Amino acid sequence: MQTFREIREDDCYYVDKTAYMRRLVDEGKHYFLSRPRRFGKSLPVDTLKELFEGSESLFRGLDVHDHWDWSMRHPVVRLSFGSGDFKEPGYLQANLMEQLDAVERGEGVTPAYASAPGRFGYLIESLRERAGQRVVVLLLFDTRQFKAWWFETGTPTFLVETLVERGVGALELDGMLASDELLSSFDVEDMATEALLFQTGTLTILDSEELGGESVHRLGYPNREVRQSLNRSLLNRLTGNPSKRQEHGVRLLKANDFAGLEELFRAFFASIPCQWHRKNDIADYEGYYASVFYSCFAGLGLDVTVEDSGSRGRLDMAVVFSSETRNLAALAVERA
Repeated sequence: MQTFREIREDDCYYVDKTAYMRRLVDEGKHYFLSRPRRFGKSLPVDTLKELFEGSESLFRGLDVHDHWDWSMRHPVVRLSFGSGDFKEPGYLQANLMEQLDAVERGEGVTPAYASAPGRFGYLIESLRERAGQRVVVLLLFDTRQFKAWWFETGTPTFLVETLVERGVGALELDGMLASDELLSSFDVEDMATEALLFQTGTLTILDSEELGGESVHRLGYPNREVRQSLNRSLLNRLTGNPSKRQEHGVRLLKANDFAGLEELFRAFFASIPCQWHRKNDIADYEGYYASVFYSCFAGLGLDVTVEDSGSRGRLDMAVVFSSETRNLAALAVERA
């Protein structure tokens, strides 16, 4: 078998070579594997692919599992010349261009060069910039400020647009469930919401369990930066620019002015242009307005809990603030 996933999912015997994978990553830069045919080059290459794509469930119990950052997923470009008539003149060039075309379509990259080296270099640079690593580091040192650079530079607009078009509410994002198969899908034209959020790094795996013979993962925000930034983006998309109202809301929270908060949110919802929902049915969905309400507080970086139960009953949403002074305020949202 040359496929790491097949070996692991079929519960076959596997000699753990992942310690060597760690050494390959930590101790070097470029490698040329020169062993003869049938001497086991394909399996390590496929294992590295699964490792960098973040297929955490496949590596449980292996050496690398506890030494790898599973919240980071990297795009992998894999070109194979294992089959075909490469003795035919021009076949190598044609085959390579076909493989590059398939990768570009899968990753949503528009080719900018006619030659294979030019296309390959542009593809690598596009995927690298999409990951945001180089841009984020430069912005950090250029401004000397810790801000949400990763989200601002690495999150495509289509992600927020897709969430709104699919009617995915902000409250649904934290705690989504997904299987290995769902998270591994790479069909850009028809990708499940859970896979899209996972592939873009917006959500990560918080915990997993075995159900019916397969791994089911609970997804959630990897950190406060992503949670806060995504909800701000959603709020901007749903209501226009809400920054001034958000700032005013913080002042009202600090003053425990709940009457002022009620007035603020009445004005908030009243300001949503009626033409935004004249030709569609968003006005009929409680989730639209619940998302606006939730994202307003989550976008401020506040500690927000939904469906919070206590001895006195259940709150649709609770907001905790001023934690350094141990002050607590809970906002009860009555369902219409």
